[in-house]
Amino acid sequence: MAGDQSVLHLTGTRYRSKCRHHRLRFDPKWMYWWRSRKRRDQTRGCRLYLRKSAEKVRKDPTKSVVYDQYEEDREKYLNDADFNKPANFTWQQKLSLIIFGIAFIVMIWGVQQKGWYFTEISVVFLTAGYLMAIFSGLSEHKVVQAFVDGASDLLGVALTIGLARAVSIVMDDSHTSDTIMHFFSQQISDMSPLIFIWFLFIVYIILGFFIQSSSGLAVLSMPIMAPLANVVEIDRASVIDAYNWGLGFISLVTPTGLILMSLMMVNIDFNKWFKWCWKLLVIEFVLCLVALGVGLLVY
Repeated sequence: MAGDQSVLHLTGTRYRSKCRHHRLRFDPKWMYWWRSRKRRDQTRGCRLYLRKSAEKVRKDPTKSVVYDQYEEDREKYLNDADFNKPANFTWQQKLSLIIFGIAFIVMIWGVQQKGWYFTEISVVFLTAGYLMAIFSGLSEHKVVQAFVDGASDLLGVALTIGLARAVSIVMDDSHTSDTIMHFFSQQISDMSPLIFIWFLFIVYIILGFFIQSSSGLAVLSMPIMAPLANVVEIDRASVIDAYNWGLGFISLVTPTGLILMSLMMVNIDFNKWFKWCWKLLVIEFVLCLVALGVGLLVY
Protein backbone atom coordinates (compact mmCIF):
# COMPACT_ATOMS: atom_id res chain seq x y z
CA MET A 1 0.00 0.00 0.00
CA ALA A 2 2.85 2.38 0.74
CA GLY A 3 4.21 1.83 -2.74
CA ASP A 4 0.80 2.42 -4.30
CA GLN A 5 0.40 5.69 -2.39
CA SER A 6 3.86 6.82 -3.49
CA VAL A 7 3.01 6.04 -7.10
CA LEU A 8 -0.27 7.93 -6.95
CA HIS A 9 1.49 10.88 -5.34
CA LEU A 10 4.20 10.95 -7.98
CA THR A 11 1.98 10.42 -11.00
CA GLY A 12 -1.16 12.25 -9.87
CA THR A 13 -4.65 10.90 -9.36
CA ARG A 14 -6.42 12.87 -12.08
CA TYR A 15 -4.94 14.10 -15.33
CA ARG A 16 -5.52 14.16 -19.06
CA SER A 17 -3.70 11.63 -21.17
CA LYS A 18 -2.92 12.34 -24.81
CA CYS A 19 -3.55 9.22 -26.86
CA ARG A 20 -2.92 8.70 -30.54
CA HIS A 21 -6.56 8.92 -31.59
CA HIS A 22 -8.41 10.56 -28.72
CA ARG A 23 -8.14 12.41 -25.42
CA LEU A 24 -9.21 10.37 -22.42
CA ARG A 25 -10.24 11.64 -18.99
CA PHE A 26 -8.62 9.28 -16.50
CA ASP A 27 -10.80 8.03 -13.66
CA PRO A 28 -8.89 6.54 -10.68
CA LYS A 29 -11.85 4.27 -9.90
CA TRP A 30 -11.40 2.60 -13.29
CA MET A 31 -7.72 2.00 -12.54
CA TYR A 32 -8.56 0.44 -9.17
CA TRP A 33 -11.19 -1.80 -10.80
CA TRP A 34 -8.81 -2.99 -13.51
CA ARG A 35 -5.98 -3.69 -11.09
CA SER A 36 -8.35 -5.49 -8.70
CA ARG A 37 -9.70 -7.60 -11.55
CA LYS A 38 -6.18 -8.53 -12.61
CA ARG A 39 -5.28 -9.53 -9.06
CA ARG A 40 -8.42 -11.64 -8.72
CA ASP A 41 -7.68 -13.42 -11.98
CA GLN A 42 -4.08 -13.92 -10.88
CA THR A 43 -5.24 -15.40 -7.57
CA ARG A 44 -7.62 -17.76 -9.35
CA GLY A 45 -4.82 -18.89 -11.64
CA CYS A 46 -2.52 -19.56 -8.68
CA ARG A 47 -5.23 -21.55 -6.90
CA LEU A 48 -5.87 -23.61 -10.03
CA TYR A 49 -2.15 -24.31 -10.45
CA LEU A 50 -1.83 -25.27 -6.78
CA ARG A 51 -4.91 -27.49 -6.95
CA LYS A 52 -3.63 -29.38 -9.99
CA SER A 53 -0.22 -29.80 -8.38
CA ALA A 54 -1.77 -31.08 -5.15
CA GLU A 55 -4.01 -33.48 -7.05
CA LYS A 56 -1.01 -34.87 -8.92
CA VAL A 57 0.89 -35.42 -5.67
CA ARG A 58 -2.17 -36.99 -4.03
CA LYS A 59 -2.36 -39.58 -6.79
CA ASP A 60 1.39 -40.19 -6.81
CA PRO A 61 3.35 -38.83 -3.80
CA THR A 62 6.64 -39.45 -5.61
CA LYS A 63 5.77 -36.54 -7.92
CA SER A 64 6.32 -34.11 -5.06
CA VAL A 65 9.54 -32.09 -5.28
CA VAL A 66 10.09 -32.69 -1.55
CA TYR A 67 9.25 -36.39 -1.53
CA ASP A 68 12.87 -37.29 -0.79
CA GLN A 69 12.69 -35.49 2.57
CA TYR A 70 9.36 -36.97 3.70
CA GLU A 71 10.80 -39.02 6.55
CA GLU A 72 13.01 -36.14 7.69
CA ASP A 73 10.08 -33.72 7.78
CA ARG A 74 7.85 -36.23 9.54
CA GLU A 75 10.43 -36.75 12.26
CA LYS A 76 11.11 -33.03 12.61
CA TYR A 77 7.56 -31.67 12.68
CA LEU A 78 5.42 -34.60 13.86
CA ASN A 79 7.97 -36.39 16.02
CA ASP A 80 6.09 -38.97 18.10
CA ALA A 81 2.65 -37.41 17.69
CA ASP A 82 -0.23 -39.80 18.26
CA PHE A 83 -3.18 -38.75 16.09
CA ASN A 84 -5.44 -41.38 17.62
CA LYS A 85 -5.17 -39.72 21.02
CA PRO A 86 -7.51 -36.73 21.52
CA ALA A 87 -5.65 -33.45 21.87
CA ASN A 88 -5.87 -31.55 25.13
CA PHE A 89 -6.13 -27.80 24.51
CA THR A 90 -4.90 -26.48 27.87
CA TRP A 91 -5.52 -23.03 29.31
CA GLN A 92 -1.81 -22.25 28.94
CA GLN A 93 -2.04 -22.89 25.21
CA LYS A 94 -5.20 -20.79 24.95
CA LEU A 95 -3.56 -17.92 26.82
CA SER A 96 -0.44 -18.14 24.65
CA LEU A 97 -2.59 -18.01 21.53
CA ILE A 98 -4.44 -14.95 22.86
CA ILE A 99 -1.14 -13.19 23.62
CA PHE A 100 0.08 -14.00 20.11
CA GLY A 101 -3.09 -12.54 18.59
CA ILE A 102 -2.85 -9.39 20.72
CA ALA A 103 0.75 -8.94 19.55
CA PHE A 104 -0.46 -8.81 15.94
CA ILE A 105 -3.17 -6.28 16.82
CA VAL A 106 -0.61 -4.07 18.59
CA MET A 107 1.77 -4.41 15.64
CA ILE A 108 -0.90 -3.36 13.13
CA TRP A 109 -1.91 -0.40 15.31
CA GLY A 110 1.70 0.70 15.73
CA VAL A 111 2.53 0.45 12.03
CA GLN A 112 -0.58 2.33 10.92
CA GLN A 113 -0.89 4.92 13.69
CA LYS A 114 2.65 5.37 15.00
CA GLY A 115 4.79 4.55 11.99
CA TRP A 116 6.57 1.63 13.62
CA TYR A 117 9.13 -0.34 11.66
CA PHE A 118 11.33 -3.39 12.25
CA THR A 119 12.80 -2.23 15.57
CA GLU A 120 9.45 -1.57 17.23
CA ILE A 121 7.88 -4.68 15.69
CA SER A 122 10.75 -6.80 17.01
CA VAL A 123 10.18 -5.43 20.52
CA VAL A 124 6.48 -6.29 20.32
CA PHE A 125 7.08 -9.91 19.36
CA LEU A 126 10.00 -10.28 21.75
CA THR A 127 7.74 -9.12 24.58
CA ALA A 128 5.00 -11.48 23.41
CA GLY A 129 7.54 -14.30 23.37
CA TYR A 130 8.56 -13.59 26.96
CA LEU A 131 4.93 -13.54 28.10
CA MET A 132 4.13 -16.79 26.31
CA ALA A 133 7.21 -18.39 27.85
CA ILE A 134 6.04 -17.35 31.32
CA PHE A 135 2.46 -18.56 30.93
CA SER A 136 3.16 -21.66 28.83
CA GLY A 137 4.26 -23.75 31.78
CA LEU A 138 7.47 -24.80 30.05
CA SER A 139 10.73 -24.90 31.94
CA GLU A 140 13.41 -22.30 31.33
CA HIS A 141 15.60 -24.88 29.60
CA LYS A 142 12.85 -25.88 27.15
CA VAL A 143 12.02 -22.27 26.34
CA VAL A 144 15.64 -21.39 25.60
CA GLN A 145 16.16 -24.59 23.62
CA ALA A 146 13.04 -23.92 21.51
CA PHE A 147 14.21 -20.37 20.83
CA VAL A 148 17.69 -21.52 19.82
CA ASP A 149 16.30 -24.25 17.56
CA GLY A 150 13.99 -21.78 15.83
CA ALA A 151 16.70 -19.17 15.42
CA SER A 152 19.16 -21.72 14.03
CA ASP A 153 16.73 -22.61 11.24
CA LEU A 154 16.70 -18.99 10.07
CA LEU A 155 20.37 -18.15 10.59
CA GLY A 156 21.36 -19.01 7.01
CA VAL A 157 18.49 -16.96 5.63
CA ALA A 158 19.37 -14.01 7.86
CA LEU A 159 22.93 -14.01 6.54
CA THR A 160 21.70 -14.21 2.94
CA ILE A 161 19.21 -11.38 3.41
CA GLY A 162 21.85 -9.29 5.18
CA LEU A 163 24.26 -9.78 2.28
CA ALA A 164 21.55 -8.97 -0.25
CA ARG A 165 20.62 -5.86 1.71
CA ALA A 166 24.27 -4.82 1.77
CA VAL A 167 24.33 -5.03 -2.02
CA SER A 168 21.23 -2.80 -2.17
CA ILE A 169 22.83 -0.24 0.16
CA VAL A 170 26.02 -0.17 -1.90
CA MET A 171 24.00 0.31 -5.08
CA ASP A 172 22.03 3.17 -3.54
CA ASP A 173 24.99 4.97 -1.96
CA SER A 174 27.12 4.62 -5.08
CA HIS A 175 24.20 5.76 -7.27
CA THR A 176 24.47 2.54 -9.25
CA SER A 177 20.69 2.27 -9.12
CA ASP A 178 20.43 5.69 -10.74
CA THR A 179 22.86 4.61 -13.45
CA ILE A 180 20.82 1.49 -14.19
CA MET A 181 17.62 3.54 -14.23
CA HIS A 182 19.16 6.07 -16.63
CA PHE A 183 20.31 3.28 -18.95
CA PHE A 184 16.87 1.69 -19.09
CA SER A 185 15.14 5.04 -19.57
CA GLN A 186 17.34 5.73 -22.59
CA GLN A 187 16.55 2.33 -24.09
CA ILE A 188 12.77 2.59 -23.87
CA SER A 189 12.19 6.25 -24.69
CA ASP A 190 11.72 5.70 -28.46
CA MET A 191 9.70 2.48 -28.37
CA SER A 192 6.13 1.90 -29.51
CA PRO A 193 3.51 1.93 -26.71
CA LEU A 194 3.09 -1.86 -26.58
CA ILE A 195 6.82 -2.64 -26.66
CA PHE A 196 7.40 0.19 -24.17
CA ILE A 197 5.01 -1.16 -21.55
CA TRP A 198 6.25 -4.73 -21.99
CA PHE A 199 9.87 -3.68 -21.66
CA LEU A 200 8.98 -1.49 -18.68
CA PHE A 201 7.46 -4.54 -16.99
CA ILE A 202 10.76 -6.40 -17.49
CA VAL A 203 12.68 -3.38 -16.19
CA TYR A 204 10.66 -3.40 -12.98
CA ILE A 205 11.31 -7.13 -12.60
CA ILE A 206 15.05 -6.46 -12.79
CA LEU A 207 14.91 -3.45 -10.48
CA GLY A 208 12.66 -5.30 -8.04
CA PHE A 209 15.34 -7.96 -7.68
CA PHE A 210 17.65 -5.36 -6.14
CA ILE A 211 15.11 -2.97 -4.59
CA GLN A 212 12.41 -4.83 -2.68
CA SER A 213 10.99 -1.71 -1.05
CA SER A 214 7.86 -0.76 -2.99
CA SER A 215 8.03 2.85 -1.81
CA GLY A 216 11.74 3.09 -2.55
CA LEU A 217 11.32 1.72 -6.06
CA ALA A 218 8.42 4.08 -6.71
CA VAL A 219 10.37 7.13 -5.55
CA LEU A 220 13.37 6.08 -7.63
CA SER A 221 11.61 5.22 -10.86
CA MET A 222 8.33 7.12 -11.18
CA PRO A 223 9.82 10.60 -11.71
CA ILE A 224 11.59 9.12 -14.75
CA MET A 225 9.14 6.54 -16.05
CA ALA A 226 5.96 8.59 -15.72
CA PRO A 227 7.16 11.38 -18.08
CA LEU A 228 8.36 8.73 -20.53
CA ALA A 229 4.78 7.48 -20.68
CA ASN A 230 3.80 10.91 -22.01
CA VAL A 231 6.54 10.71 -24.63
CA VAL A 232 5.19 7.45 -26.07
CA GLU A 233 1.61 8.70 -25.53
CA ILE A 234 0.23 6.08 -23.15
CA ASP A 235 -1.73 6.49 -19.95
CA ARG A 236 0.33 6.65 -16.77
CA ALA A 237 -1.95 4.07 -15.19
CA SER A 238 -0.26 1.49 -17.42
CA VAL A 239 3.08 2.48 -15.88
CA ILE A 240 1.60 1.86 -12.43
CA ASP A 241 0.42 -1.57 -13.56
CA ALA A 242 3.87 -2.45 -14.88
CA TYR A 243 5.39 -1.31 -11.59
CA ASN A 244 2.98 -3.30 -9.40
CA TRP A 245 3.02 -6.48 -11.43
CA GLY A 246 6.77 -6.45 -12.05
CA LEU A 247 7.56 -6.02 -8.36
CA GLY A 248 4.99 -8.65 -7.38
CA PHE A 249 6.30 -11.10 -9.98
CA ILE A 250 9.93 -10.99 -8.87
CA SER A 251 9.00 -11.19 -5.17
CA LEU A 252 8.33 -14.92 -5.66
CA VAL A 253 12.01 -15.65 -6.23
CA THR A 254 14.09 -12.68 -5.11
CA PRO A 255 16.53 -13.42 -2.27
CA THR A 256 16.16 -9.90 -0.86
CA GLY A 257 12.52 -10.51 0.05
CA LEU A 258 10.74 -12.84 2.44
CA ILE A 259 10.67 -15.91 0.21
CA LEU A 260 13.92 -17.41 1.55
CA MET A 261 12.81 -17.00 5.15
CA SER A 262 9.43 -18.54 4.36
CA LEU A 263 11.06 -21.51 2.63
CA MET A 264 13.49 -22.05 5.48
CA MET A 265 10.64 -22.12 8.00
CA VAL A 266 9.07 -25.07 6.17
CA ASN A 267 12.39 -26.77 5.37
CA ILE A 268 12.23 -26.38 1.58
CA ASP A 269 15.34 -25.64 -0.47
CA PHE A 270 15.18 -22.75 -2.91
CA ASN A 271 16.08 -24.96 -5.87
CA LYS A 272 13.11 -27.22 -5.09
CA TRP A 273 10.85 -24.21 -4.76
CA PHE A 274 11.99 -22.87 -8.11
CA LYS A 275 11.56 -26.30 -9.70
CA TRP A 276 7.94 -26.29 -8.54
CA CYS A 277 7.03 -22.68 -9.34
CA TRP A 278 8.87 -21.96 -12.60
CA LYS A 279 5.87 -23.02 -14.69
CA LEU A 280 3.68 -20.74 -12.61
CA LEU A 281 6.13 -17.90 -13.20
CA VAL A 282 5.95 -18.45 -16.95
CA ILE A 283 2.15 -18.41 -16.84
CA GLU A 284 2.11 -15.27 -14.70
CA PHE A 285 4.61 -13.58 -17.00
CA VAL A 286 2.48 -14.23 -20.08
CA LEU A 287 -0.72 -13.16 -18.31
CA CYS A 288 0.92 -9.91 -17.18
CA LEU A 289 2.03 -9.13 -20.74
CA VAL A 290 -1.48 -9.77 -22.02
CA ALA A 291 -3.04 -7.66 -19.25
CA LEU A 292 -0.64 -4.80 -19.93
CA GLY A 293 -1.54 -4.92 -23.61
CA VAL A 294 -5.25 -4.86 -22.79
CA GLY A 295 -4.61 -2.00 -20.40
CA LEU A 296 -3.41 0.15 -23.29
CA LEU A 297 -6.83 -0.29 -24.88
CA VAL A 298 -9.04 0.25 -21.84
CA TYR A 299 -7.28 3.22 -20.20
